[in-house]
Amino acid sequence: MIPPAAWAVLLLLAVCAITLQTRRVQRLKALVREGALFRDMINQVKDVAVTVHDMADGGQVLFANDAACLHFGVPRETLLTWRPPDWDSNLDTAAIAALHQRLKHGDSETLETTHRLASGEMVPVEVMLLCQMHEGASLTIAYTRNIHARRAEEARRLAYERAEVEQAGLQRLSRFVASTPGYFYTLSLQADGGVALPFVSAGMQDIFGLQPGDMEHNATRLLSAIHPDDYAASMRAMVESARTLSPLQGEFRIRHPEKGERWLEARSLPQREPGGATQWHGFAHDITERKRLEVLLQRRERSYRTLVENLPDPLFRYDTQCRRTYVSPAVERVTGKPAAELIGVTPSDAPLAVGADNERLMANIRQVLATGKHLVDEIGYHAPDGSVRHFQNHFGPELAADGKVVGVLSIMRDISELKRLEALLRKREQEFRALVENSPDIVSRYDLDCRRVYTNPRGVTSLGGDVTRILGTTPAELPGGESGARYLEAIRAVITQGTERSLELAWPIGGPDTCLHVRICPEFDLAGRVSQVLAIGRDITEIDEYRRVIHRQAFSDALTGLPNRTMLSDRIRQAIANGARYGHRFGLMMLDLDHFKEINDTMGHGAGDELLRMVAQRLTASVRLCDTVARLGGDEFSVLLPNMRKGDDLATVGGKVLRALAEPFVVDGQELFVSCSIGIAQYPDDSTVIDALYKYADSAMYHAKQMGRNNFQFYQPEFTRRSQERLALEAALRRAQKKGELMLYYQPQIELQSGRMVSAEALLRWRRAGGEIVPPDRFIPAAEASGLIVNIGEWVLQTACEDAVRWNRERAEPVRVAVNLSTRQFVRNDLAGTVRRILDETGCNPAWLELEITESLLLEDSRDVAATLETLHGMGLSIAIDDFGTGYSALSYLNRFPVGQLKIDRSFVHDVPEQRDKCELVKAILSIAAALRLETVAEGVETAAQAEYLMAHGCRLAQGYLFGKPMPLAEFNAVLAAKGASASWA
Repeated sequence: MIPPAAWAVLLLLAVCAITLQTRRVQRLKALVREGALFRDMINQVKDVAVTVHDMADGGQVLFANDAACLHFGVPRETLLTWRPPDWDSNLDTAAIAALHQRLKHGDSETLETTHRLASGEMVPVEVMLLCQMHEGASLTIAYTRNIHARRAEEARRLAYERAEVEQAGLQRLSRFVASTPGYFYTLSLQADGGVALPFVSAGMQDIFGLQPGDMEHNATRLLSAIHPDDYAASMRAMVESARTLSPLQGEFRIRHPEKGERWLEARSLPQREPGGATQWHGFAHDITERKRLEVLLQRRERSYRTLVENLPDPLFRYDTQCRRTYVSPAVERVTGKPAAELIGVTPSDAPLAVGADNERLMANIRQVLATGKHLVDEIGYHAPDGSVRHFQNHFGPELAADGKVVGVLSIMRDISELKRLEALLRKREQEFRALVENSPDIVSRYDLDCRRVYTNPRGVTSLGGDVTRILGTTPAELPGGESGARYLEAIRAVITQGTERSLELAWPIGGPDTCLHVRICPEFDLAGRVSQVLAIGRDITEIDEYRRVIHRQAFSDALTGLPNRTMLSDRIRQAIANGARYGHRFGLMMLDLDHFKEINDTMGHGAGDELLRMVAQRLTASVRLCDTVARLGGDEFSVLLPNMRKGDDLATVGGKVLRALAEPFVVDGQELFVSCSIGIAQYPDDSTVIDALYKYADSAMYHAKQMGRNNFQFYQPEFTRRSQERLALEAALRRAQKKGELMLYYQPQIELQSGRMVSAEALLRWRRAGGEIVPPDRFIPAAEASGLIVNIGEWVLQTACEDAVRWNRERAEPVRVAVNLSTRQFVRNDLAGTVRRILDETGCNPAWLELEITESLLLEDSRDVAATLETLHGMGLSIAIDDFGTGYSALSYLNRFPVGQLKIDRSFVHDVPEQRDKCELVKAILSIAAALRLETVAEGVETAAQAEYLMAHGCRLAQGYLFGKPMPLAEFNAVLAAKGASASWA
């Protein structure tokens, strides 16, 4: 319930509102009355409808002139009751309110709209609205003009302009059709199956070689030009398009009468015509070149695909969402992941990179997508074996035709080995830098202006220690002087010529005697030009001193101070040159001290060296100042005697030298007597060649030794002949063993008491290919001198053991074999090992083998010899001394060495029993052997009297022509088989 007081208030408010509205209307009417003066003027305007509206009352019409009543087709009374929505459906209450808010005092607005008249006709109008304020009231004056006639005129004008444009367009189209490389056509398929071309542009003639007018009613000739392989498919496509009214398009080949086979592309739209015919309106053009390019493109695409598929480097393609759209086969080879797992997903979804590297990979792809710029990065990837391989990734944008980035291409290059090498290179660089920085050599680098750009600490020290003062200087500035100038010139030469150089410098800063060896090398840029120069200087002061000493030693003997062979040869060459020029003669002496080795062995090498120095002094004192006394080595000296008139002068000098050396030498308080053997060669009588003079003088010296030593001999051509014969004999002897020319003869050794053979001595013989027998006393010394005796002796031992095994294979009382050994077999061979091997290989019983040695071997008192003899004796072999009594006598060795037998030389047996002295010597030898319980064998027994004498005085065994001469193996075997070992051979 509303209280009475409230009703009173509401009533009061309503009365006030009615009063205000009444007053407002009265004021507006007053305004209208006041404008009566202008009403008549406005009514005179016939083509403009003027209305005044109260915008606050929804646009109520307050005034309308006669033209307005005529425009709307209603009387004024009716029009004064209208508001804008009554004639304009676009102006509702909201639109009027918005217009009222938009228009201010003095503002105007013009618009075009449509009015609905009383007759229902809709007419176009142009309305100008003007806002006026009067005593606080907002009035809007509307000036309305019917624009129907104007619109019609505009429509006519637009139609005319459109016709002109269409005409121009048709002209342009005609020109376009005429100039287009192809032809436009209308193809008609009649209901009866006939084909015609009602319209075709001129371009057809160029493509088909046919006249367009010929095809207007019958297009059979055109269809027949289609290639047979494409004809059926083209007809099926045309029938299907006619049936479904779908676009007809395709590519096919035709046969041009002049151009040959061509490719066409045709596109057209069908439409059904009255009567059931179908027409296609379209365009066809020659695509032969495009087809050729397509084939070429396909071929290249296959080539590129083959290239990509076979690239050793993995290749990826990413879309704008970072998804992989392609991976090359190399990806699976490198990562072990098949393409099916990788395509369509991002690296984040299917990571291949290691840890944070995978995030960097994604960032790289996004960056290229955003910027369109290339990018290179190094990324680690998991390998199938679990290791990490490093790759250099090249990212590049994939661009569309408009330049927009549509993807990213990435190719990976395995740089794991490169990274390893780079690490190794860095390590090596650090090592080399450490080496250079700590090198005792001076290492410097110079630019093309010959100025120092680097010097290592050693170089800084050698140049004063101030690196800031050193860098940027040339060698001429620091250290300067003559050495600096030479150094600078050498650097310039290296820069100019591009080849390294070496030089030696006296370095003034390191000390007055400092000597540097500097090696200067060019450094080249990528273009092959010298860019810098590297110099390495080594302090060779000590080496320089050594070199000077070596230079002295190269031309002089360190022990005696005499010239050596090098200097002597140089002076001989000078003498030969002078002789050739001036006709001078000279002599060359070769001297060798006799038995010098015994002095070295007995008194030591110190005493021997002192003796050599004394000999040098005496030789120098025995010749002229212009003569050259040289030491060639060991105890061998040489004397060059230039300007000698005749051989007698040389003989005089030779005698003087012999006499000078005949005087005793006192060494370590002991007198020594030394002699020498001298050989003399003369220029030009003997030779004019230095090597021949050396050889001839040496040959004469050896002849002097053979003549008993302590004499001089002049060279004779016979010496060379003998030497050549000896060399030829040695060469033949080397071939003899290979050719089977060497053989063994056997001479029986008989037991005198029983007359039975107990052993045989193996004697070496040489029968040459022509049947010539070379005497043992001729070739055995040659074999000894050349060292061939070692191999020959081994062959003798092997053969003798094999023969002994054959003799004793079925014999109750074995026959021993005696083999002579050479001293060289002890010195240069593992004799005991050789004998053991031969015994094992042949199966020979050691008791069947007897080894014969000479006294000279035992007199050397060598520990090695004693050890070898003990080893042989321990193996069960017998040791015999051959030719006992003919060498140096030192009977003490008989009980120091494991000797079991003495062989009395034939020189003692030959005159027994006729000569009393020889008989006494034989008896003495037999007495010594009996006292030492040694077996004796007498050699050279030729008569029964000799055999009886030897047997009577205790000699057990004998050999000689009385019992049998040396005989070949076959003959010995025959005799042995005929007589037997137990039969009497006496």
